[in-house]
Order: sequence, then C-alpha cells, then structure tokens
Amino acid sequence: MVLNYVKLENVRNHEQSEIDLEPSLNIFFGPNGAGKTSILEAISIASFSKSFITNYDQNIVRHGENYYTVEVGGSSQNGIPFTFSVYYQIGKGKEIRDISGGTISSIELIGQIPLVVLYPDMREIIFGPPSARREFVDKIISQTDTVYLKKLIEYKRILKQRNKLLSEIANGDRKQIDVLSAWNKKFIQTASYIIQQRGLFSYTFSFIVSEAFETITEGKESLIFDYQPFDFFDFFTPENLVVFRRYWYLDQILSILEQLLIKYAKKEIERGITLFGPHKDDFQLLFNGNNAREVASQGQSKSILIALKNAEVKYLQNKKNTAPIVLFDDIFSELDINRINQVLDLMKNLKVQLLLTTTEIDKIKNIISNFENYGVYKVESGKTIRFEHFS
Repeated sequence: MVLNYVKLENVRNHEQSEIDLEPSLNIFFGPNGAGKTSILEAISIASFSKSFITNYDQNIVRHGENYYTVEVGGSSQNGIPFTFSVYYQIGKGKEIRDISGGTISSIELIGQIPLVVLYPDMREIIFGPPSARREFVDKIISQTDTVYLKKLIEYKRILKQRNKLLSEIANGDRKQIDVLSAWNKKFIQTASYIIQQRGLFSYTFSFIVSEAFETITEGKESLIFDYQPFDFFDFFTPENLVVFRRYWYLDQILSILEQLLIKYAKKEIERGITLFGPHKDDFQLLFNGNNAREVASQGQSKSILIALKNAEVKYLQNKKNTAPIVLFDDIFSELDINRINQVLDLMKNLKVQLLLTTTEIDKIKNIISNFENYGVYKVESGKTIRFEHFS
C-alpha cells in the first residue's frame, strides 16, 4: 500500500497544504512548531478517524477557523486507487468519505489504510499503566478485525451501563438487581470475544516480537510479549494452561467469566463498580525474564519499542496482505546513529512507505543514504517546500 498525496486544510498551523509523497521514504524537517507533526497527524486522522496526539478534534482546527479537512490518496498492493477524506466542523462532528464520494463510518474506515505510528511518548507502552498496553493491542487488532472493533465499542457501552446499575444497587436501589442480571449476560458474551481475540493475537505477536528483539540485540537479550487477562489463570492446572494459551477456547473463557461473576458479585455491589473483565487486562513485556516496566533502562526501552513496532508492521503485513504505512514522529532525536540505521534497515527490508519528521538536518544525509528513492521536505510556519536535490 502506498500513499501518493496528503492534503491538509485548517489543520493546526496549516492553512492549506498539498504534499506529493514518495513510495519509499519521506522526510519532513524544520524547527519545533513548524507543522511537521501535523502532516503525520492528518494521515492518522484519514486512517483511524482520530489523531495520535489528541482526542479533541477542536484542538486540531486552525486558530480562527471552525473546521478542518484532511485527505489522502494512493493505491493498494494490487494497484487499486483509493481516497479517504475527513471533514470536521466544531459543533457538528465528522464526515468521512471514500473514493466514491459516499459517506462511511469510522468503523468502516479503520483498517482500510493499515498504519503504524511511533513517537517519543510511546514509552508509555512499557512504563505506563495497563491501559496504554491495552490501547496498543486494541489498535492493532482493530485494523485487522472489524468485529473486534465493534465488540470493543459495545463492551464500553455495556460496562458503562453495568457500572451505573451497580452504583444504583450500592446506593440502595435493590430493584435494579434483576436488570443487572440481563446486562451480565451481555457483558460476558462481549468480554469473551475480546479476551479470545487478544489471546490469539498475543500468541502470534509474541513470536514476532521475540524474533525482532533477538535480531536487534544480536541474541544477547530476550523479550516476551505476555497477555495477562485479569484473574484468569488460577482456574487452570499448569498443563492445561499451556494448551489453553495456544487455542483460547471460547467455551472455557465463557465458563471462567461466569465463575468470576460469582466471585466478585458481592464486592461489586458493595463498591458499585465492575471489578473484572477486559478493561482490567494487562500485557507484560518480559525483558530477560523480568517485567520491563520495572527493570528496563531508557536505552533498553528504545530497543524494546523498535522491536514492538517492527513486530506490528510484520503482523499487519501478514494479516492484511499489504505493507502498512509507517509514521515516525521525531524519534531520531532520541536515538544514536547505530539505532537509527538499525530502524531504517528494518523498515527498508519490510518494504514499507515511511514518513518521518526530524528537527536535525545533519541526520538527513545519513538517513537518505539507506534509500534509493526519497523525498525531503522543509516545513516552516505551516508551509511545505520540497527539495528536488538534497545534499
């Protein structure tokens, strides 16, 4: 998959920009605040229907305006052309259109342009709370499984309603107990699918991560990606657990959730909140057998992130049968030359289209030396100028 162009209108400090892209490497350089990241953000919006920087679309709209528009166009692995545009107006919401000109939903958009994003704050995947790791996994699976995405949305709705009922019961409204029983069935059915798909994903993904990390560290260190569904594994003998973690049988997941429902029933009513389920899951990164969150240094965390993103590219490539678009936002300021070359070699070998931003012009020569075809663009005050010959 390749993007041929990206258009931005009223996106942060971009009044109107249209950028033609190279199929291999695209580098955007300039000072902080120039509008480099906004270009990557626009691609994220046209792929996910949301920014990787903020959840608030009104913050993206250029000062003094009341709307923004982004559009990308390109072609699939089979040469089939596509365009996707997102129009947002403050107070009215979003409108997404495809190449036919017809409107589509955000659910229909996600996964059309497989996307991998890496930016400095992503160390949260390693050092942050479980929610950061759940979000990392959910974004990957959602690009390959629309049913999973729909189940996630449904689960959040059910969880909100269930918590409301538990709170009312905790405050003395016992009439809601019968209503809660009906919502419990929906809760377990939806949760079981999410847990199963997370488990199946993790089984495959862990192998890819381990292999990537072994390559990066030249076999000197190990990394395992380990799914930990909340309070789940105590229900198995060690032998049975090995088999379960390979196949993630749905009937067993349902049975365990029913037992957890009984286990936490009293406490949930006392506290007025749901105490188990996929929203409590975590994914451990075991670095040399220990939790990376507790033992990894800053330098080691960079290698872990590179391995995770390399694995994400490979996983999406295998599932979608096309190379994802890769966005790197200002990550090279935190990497030494060896790690930069390592990342670029990995991306080049995977034959992805790479778009990256940097403030360090001196690193560009080293970056482009790894590629035959590339585009270099200077960004300043929301204006983008392409260098036909960069030296």
